Amino acid sequence: MTDSRRRWARILSGASIVLLLVAAFSLWQVMDDYIDTYDPESSYLVKLGPGGSETFEIKSSQISCLRVSDGESVESDLILVDESGSEIIGRSPTIFDPDRFSPDQSITYSTVRVFTDVSGTYTLENRGGSDLWLVDDEAAANKMDTPLILVFYMGCCVGLPMSVIALVLAIMNWIDKRKSPDQFFVTEEGSVIVTRSGEVVQLESELSESTEPDLTIESEQKFQTESDGKNESPQAEPEDWEWWDEG
Repeated sequence: MTDSRRRWARILSGASIVLLLVAAFSLWQVMDDYIDTYDPESSYLVKLGPGGSETFEIKSSQISCLRVSDGESVESDLILVDESGSEIIGRSPTIFDPDRFSPDQSITYSTVRVFTDVSGTYTLENRGGSDLWLVDDEAAANKMDTPLILVFYMGCCVGLPMSVIALVLAIMNWIDKRKSPDQFFVTEEGSVIVTRSGEVVQLESELSESTEPDLTIESEQKFQTESDGKNESPQAEPEDWEWWDEG
C-alpha cells in the first residue's frame, strides 16, 4: 500500500507540474489581449462623469460598473433603471469580480456593482464624485474564448487538484515511514529475511554457515585423536623365556 501511494504521489505531482506549466505558458501568451479586453477604458459600454446619465440598450448575462480605486473599498453611488422606470438593484461584487488594470498597470479599477441577466433599454446615472465605467462581461468573455484560454483553464482546473492529492499522498507516506521501523531481520531455516518499508528480501545465510563451527566434525576429530593416542602408547615387550629354558 505504501509503495502504491508513493508511486501515485510521484505520478500526480509530475502531471500537475506539467499542467500548471502549460497553464502558465498559455496565460503568458494571451496576457496582453486579456488586459486590453478587460481594461474598462478600452472596452466600456458606457462611461459617465460625475452627475452624468445615459440611456443604452443591451442584452447580456452580466454587466459591471467600475470606478478607479487605490485598493480600498469604493462606494457604488449609481442608479440603474429600466424603460418602465423601475430601479435595478443588482448585487455587490464578490471574489469572482476581481480588480482590473490598465495596460501599464498604473490604474486600478474596482467593481462596485454587478447586474445579471439584463435585456432591454436601461438608464444609468452616476451619483458619485468620480468617473463610472459600465462594461459588458459577457462580450469580453466571448472575445477571450480562444484555445489558449481553454488550455489555461484546463491546466488550472486539473493541475491544482492533482497537486493537492499528490501532496496528501506524500504526507501519508511520510507518516507511514515514521511509524514503521526502517529495517529488521528474521532468521528462518538457515536464511535471513530482510524487511524494509514493506519490502521482503530473502538472502541465503552463507556467511553464518561458513563461520559456525561444525560440532559433529570436531567431535569425530577429537575421538579419533584420542584413539590414536591410545594405540601409540608403549606396550610391554614379551619376555624372552627361551634362554633359561635351554640352560
